[in-house]
Amino acid sequence: MRFVALLRGVNVGGNRKVEMKRLRSLLESLGYTNVSTYLNSGNAIFESDDGKDSISNLLHDKLEAEFGFEIPLLIKTVEEMKTIASAIPDNWKNDSTQRTDVAYLFSEIDISSSIDDLPIKRDYLDIRYISGA
Repeated sequence: MRFVALLRGVNVGGNRKVEMKRLRSLLESLGYTNVSTYLNSGNAIFESDDGKDSISNLLHDKLEAEFGFEIPLLIKTVEEMKTIASAIPDNWKNDSTQRTDVAYLFSEIDISSSIDDLPIKRDYLDIRYISGA
């Protein structure tokens, strides 16, 4: 199965550096295949026969050992990512007049009411919930 690893809070402002070459090597050393990383984002796509929880637990520990600091991590299947992307309304876009962002949710806050707690002015934003984002 194909998975996406989303490493949170890395490579921002020169802090918490995670080199993509090292990340790729780490994933390959764990037996994951067809590994690719995306720019300097801390995101990777790979294949594994393991389950999401197993991957998440193992990778969490290995990332900390490799890079020397704890890295919050989300593991999504490619199918989950496609479902989330397909839920974005067709008229939402990124251009000079508007911006569309996706916030992927950790399981602890992956509930529809989580958007009610955001400190935002709803007059200016249209926010939608879908499981996982």
